[in-house]
Amino acid sequence: MWRQFLVEDPLSNHTIIREQPTFQEYQVQVRAANSEGPSLIDPDIIVGYSGEDVPEVPPSDFHISDLHNFSSVKLSWNSVDPKTVRGHFKGYKIVYWLKDKPYFTEVVQVDPGVTSHIITNLEAIQNYTVVIHTINSGYESPPSEPVDFMTPEGAPSKVHNLRVIPVGATTILILWEPPLRPNGILRGYFITFENSTSREIEETYVYHRQQHYLNELLVPDSPYTVSVWAETNGGEGPKVTRHVKTYPLRPPDVPSFTAKSMSPNSISVTWLPGNSTEWKMSGASFYVNYSKTDSNIWKTSESIFLPHTAIEIFDVEEDTEYELIGVAKERALHTSSPSLYVYTLGREKMSHIDQENLQNSMWFIVLLVVLAIALLIVLCMCCCAQKKSGKYPVKQKEIEHGMYSAEDDDEHKKFLEYQYGFKEVPSS
Repeated sequence: MWRQFLVEDPLSNHTIIREQPTFQEYQVQVRAANSEGPSLIDPDIIVGYSGEDVPEVPPSDFHISDLHNFSSVKLSWNSVDPKTVRGHFKGYKIVYWLKDKPYFTEVVQVDPGVTSHIITNLEAIQNYTVVIHTINSGYESPPSEPVDFMTPEGAPSKVHNLRVIPVGATTILILWEPPLRPNGILRGYFITFENSTSREIEETYVYHRQQHYLNELLVPDSPYTVSVWAETNGGEGPKVTRHVKTYPLRPPDVPSFTAKSMSPNSISVTWLPGNSTEWKMSGASFYVNYSKTDSNIWKTSESIFLPHTAIEIFDVEEDTEYELIGVAKERALHTSSPSLYVYTLGREKMSHIDQENLQNSMWFIVLLVVLAIALLIVLCMCCCAQKKSGKYPVKQKEIEHGMYSAEDDDEHKKFLEYQYGFKEVPSS
């Protein structure tokens, strides 16, 4: 049944018909008319809709149908009745977030005919919450009941910054950093050494806290392929490979080291196996022989193995000069350094240094206190001067600014007489 709506303005090119049901389909004709009647030619029929509104319900039975792996999950739901959409059905909006970060959400929109979707790029062993909405062209439904899930562990990414350094004829040092994306709790690292000549493979395993390995049982002057990869409960990560070659069989290079007395009874020694960019044939371990310069009694420090480079010597006397000789070692081969002389600190010298530091600190504190007092005095003087300059009677200020006259004075006297019964007695 056709209904008519008259637009009285002949220049109008649009109109609004109100009080219509939500999202109702209509056939519309626009027919011109004048005083003689409507046009004789039937206009085209256009299909249109009344306004949209919020969809009534979200999809039902929204749930996790499958956890594909640590980074992806499959969601499923039942399709909604198009009558409840109350608008042009545009599909569904899936919103998910980390449970401990509810303000940082991710949004995915899927087509109307779809009843499942896989969301990806999730983080391992994290708690997530996900909801779904029905959407039309302008609105979205209330969210579904939230669904919580936890992603499992996954295989880690490759180890980071792997360095493989030949430091001797039979020794290779390996250094690495944990994967940038562990995707779980790291358990440890696999390491393999493959001799490129004989094709022999040696494999070992270290726990996750360790990020280095020193192999001293290799063949001299031989090429090797070294691989390192990480492991979690979710699996093993990809291998990272480096190719190196051991040195020919000979003693290590002459070691370099520094030494400094840090207290009256200790000397700190730092071994320098490389110059930060290029490593020498430093050997696998290092120790120090030391003695008083006026004595022939020599002592030996503990041995350290790469990548460690620091030695602390404690059994020394104060205020005494010592001779130190560093020794680099690889299995039975070793090389000694030239002598290095260190003078240990004395307690009197230490006390003098401490007193000087204390005196310097006291002078600095006294200077700060004096400056603070001077600043406080200046502030007090400024405040006092400001208050003193502001103590003028209101009447005097008004006279100075031309805001007070003789008529105002008469009115003021009349006010006092009316309010308080005060009457000024004229002077004789």
